[in-house]
Amino acid sequence: MSGDLTVYGEPRFASGAQGRAVHLSRLVLWLMKQHECVRVEAVRMLLEKLASESGSVVYEASPGGNGTPLNMEREWYPSWNGSLAAVPVRGRRVLSRGIGQGGVSAPRVDSLGTGRAGFVAWLRGFWGRSENPDSLLASPDFRGCWLMVSEADAQVCWGWGSDSASEAVAPDGVASDSATVASVIEAQDVSDWPSLVRYRQQFADVSAQKRPAWMAEHVALLAARLHEEHRSGRAKGASERLAKELGYKRGERVRQLLEGSGYNATTGIKPASHFDGMSARRANSN
Repeated sequence: MSGDLTVYGEPRFASGAQGRAVHLSRLVLWLMKQHECVRVEAVRMLLEKLASESGSVVYEASPGGNGTPLNMEREWYPSWNGSLAAVPVRGRRVLSRGIGQGGVSAPRVDSLGTGRAGFVAWLRGFWGRSENPDSLLASPDFRGCWLMVSEADAQVCWGWGSDSASEAVAPDGVASDSATVASVIEAQDVSDWPSLVRYRQQFADVSAQKRPAWMAEHVALLAARLHEEHRSGRAKGASERLAKELGYKRGERVRQLLEGSGYNATTGIKPASHFDGMSARRANSN
């Protein structure tokens, strides 16, 4: 068995630093080491956050390409990929009348649920059972090993990389080169969304009056992230999600920052002003 989880696809969902991701299996292994606990307990920590309807977006890795958002809005069954068609045939069977005189035999099995709740139950059924081996975290036969969340979400929700002395280790002892080390970051070091999250999280427990003011470049990164959420069909609750990542309790702060800098608080786009148009016409006339 190989501990190299890159066989399930490069852990990213978009180009650039903000598109970095972390495999869920790698995250479980890291939680086991970080909290000195067994796999079942680490999986419980993972699923507590994923179970929330406003929880992290889960991506499915694609070998040779960027990962794509996992479609959770379906029925989930206890099979390697969560589909009814893949449920192993054993025990009781029912006859489903279909094409031909004899019909089609199919296994009789109960659904685990629909949507995010069904997905969580599916993942718990494989990784969250003590009778299953730890090697299932790196099994090519289980689709869960293809799943991942953004690195920024992993940092905010589970503290990914928060201990410089810890290192995620694969089931066969192969060390991961994916774990990041969180350290003090200055305002001028912020260049993308993950670094902005790290920077603002440093002041999450500081009173609002003592937090550093927002730089225009940082607001632009916030607007770009919101716009990305909007384009990806995740506009609902986006302000609240981004606010939590940045260390704020309510999405109202995100909307205030964007509107105060001239951005649309829903789309993250800054409408061109009358003066911008005049400047463009002057530039084009020269």
